[in-house]
Amino acid sequence: PTEELLPLFDTRQARAAALLELIAAGHADDEFHPEENAFIRQLAAAWDVSEAELARYESWVQRQLALAQEAESFWN
Repeated sequence: PTEELLPLFDTRQARAAALLELIAAGHADDEFHPEENAFIRQLAAAWDVSEAELARYESWVQRQLALAQEAESFWN
């Protein structure tokens, strides 16, 4: 099934958006499981996204999540 979905993300922007969302979903429970990490790395490899680029995406998601947590403190 995954192989059927890969071609649907046919632009760099679509692939980046998908990976960013998947990384964020993986962190949603504050535990990035090895299986989630492996799946995301498998997709990135299939889409020719380098390890360096994927690391940039992961860093961005972590910073974004930290900002969201900080924002929550404004109303708690």
